[in-house]
Amino acid sequence: MKEKIEFRAIPDVDDDEMASIDANYDGRFVYGSLMDGPIPCIVGEVVESSENGVIPAWWVPVKRDTIGQYVGRKDVNGKRIYVGSIVEKRHLDDETGLPFGECLNGIVVYEPKGARYLLDLIGQEKNIGIYYKYSQYTVIGNVYENPELLEAPHGNQ
Repeated sequence: MKEKIEFRAIPDVDDDEMASIDANYDGRFVYGSLMDGPIPCIVGEVVESSENGVIPAWWVPVKRDTIGQYVGRKDVNGKRIYVGSIVEKRHLDDETGLPFGECLNGIVVYEPKGARYLLDLIGQEKNIGIYYKYSQYTVIGNVYENPELLEAPHGNQ
């Protein structure tokens, strides 16, 4: 079965209002489809549609700069990877499939020109492709809640 296109974002409403909405909300992010416009919203499943439009089961206004799309992959622990995730990357040995070598930390970004997801390496001025066959990824945070992870490790500056 093909993965559903999914987005997540931080709600632009307070906790009391979130408690009154039956949304897919984990206390930090709301998850669903993106309805972009002057006020971006994450919306639930469509409950009614006609030639005049659609009505979602719920909708939540979100902070535009926190919107991240699911990249269609999960990390080694089964956690979904989104644009804006901070991940640790390890190379995998071709023969054994075991991780080896140095860990690289980076931010998952989308490159529209190449229509692909990249890892923007922290402390380095380069991006690398995200290759699942030869690498292992672990989500260690996100750019919105873990700014301390964006600091370059000593020696990589």
